[in-house]
Amino acid sequence: MRIRIAASLALIAMALGACGEDSKKLPKAEFVKEANAVCTKYKKKIRAIARPTETGTGPEALTALGEYFDKVLPVTEDLHDELGNLEPEDEDLKKKWNTYLDEQQSGIDQVREVSEKAKDGDREAVEAGLRDSDGPDAQPIFGQKECGD
Repeated sequence: MRIRIAASLALIAMALGACGEDSKKLPKAEFVKEANAVCTKYKKKIRAIARPTETGTGPEALTALGEYFDKVLPVTEDLHDELGNLEPEDEDLKKKWNTYLDEQQSGIDQVREVSEKAKDGDREAVEAGLRDSDGPDAQPIFGQKECGD
């Protein structure tokens, strides 16, 4: 009985260890298809989050904006993580993809900053952060329909 339990635990450990292994390198068409599927899934999740109903630049509107970003950020972080698990087999495409992911992470960090400024009531910093935000555009590089807009 103990041997079966030990064997079962060993199999579980091996299965869990496999989850952390490097992803399979994908041909471009499959890579684009997978990335589009991931982006579509997360766009739906983000769109399902209620946008703030407060308008204007007053403290209530800024707080609502910060709270909205707090709900969106975990979803965008999950999106980023899942996209990061995709790996194109073409080395040039891989370099561009890694640049895209770096830019996406910078955008996530910027939204996190704007969220904090909004909750602190710093209207000028929020406006500057939103004005300066420009997320990465993957469509021209990869031909993706969902990740590029």
